Amino acid sequence: MYELHHGDCLEVMKGMDDNSVDAVITDPPFNIGKVYNSYDDNAPISKYKEWCYEWIDECVRVMKEGAILSIHQIPEHALWMGAYLQERLDFISLVAWKANTWPMPHKMTGTNYSFLLFSKGKRKTWNSWGDVVPHARCRHCDGLIADWGGKEKLRKPEGSRVTDVWTDIQRIRHTKNKTRVANELPVSIPERFIKLYTNKDDVVLDIFMGSGTTGVACAQLGRKFIGIEIDEEYYKIAEKRIELAYAQKVMF
Repeated sequence: MYELHHGDCLEVMKGMDDNSVDAVITDPPFNIGKVYNSYDDNAPISKYKEWCYEWIDECVRVMKEGAILSIHQIPEHALWMGAYLQERLDFISLVAWKANTWPMPHKMTGTNYSFLLFSKGKRKTWNSWGDVVPHARCRHCDGLIADWGGKEKLRKPEGSRVTDVWTDIQRIRHTKNKTRVANELPVSIPERFIKLYTNKDDVVLDIFMGSGTTGVACAQLGRKFIGIEIDEEYYKIAEKRIELAYAQKVMF
């Protein structure tokens, strides 16, 4: 059900067949000076772009027709990366994840990250109610905050369909809740993409596996997983988490 590789994603993907995965869900370094054990996150922007274009091209090659590609990025890089992707794949959505606030002295305070979402040709899968967002309620009276305008009967009790603005998932802020020092996505992020755009036994690839969050989500949802991670420390963490998740299907 899963296959893990310790190495450089470009080298590992060279050994992968064309048209072999149903989804690529990944979270690359942002080139903003974060400290990594095995990667320089402070390269000249031209070098960073060239590197990103290389692994994007490899992702496109290994994707099946109808497969989806999700890339987590900061808005600044999402602009040029999205333009590059649009020449190769079909645009689905640009998801804004309201997950943080960082003060900026000379422009509006940043409060969102981006998820670029594309498909290789017409997307194969769209489970429109694969995941839902719980209805917002007043914390005092538990009443619905949204005004349904007389269409209350159309409301589903479990929640609303997912939109392209995500406010219901929070970042993992505290070190005690992380499995590595660097930033880490909550399992519910890849889980949402997997629920909406893949089916049971589909193959999901994460070329920047980190501590294995996407692999854990795949285990919970019955998908097959291929993970690649260059850092030995993170690879060992991911290996343990994913092995346990597939063995016991325990949510982390």
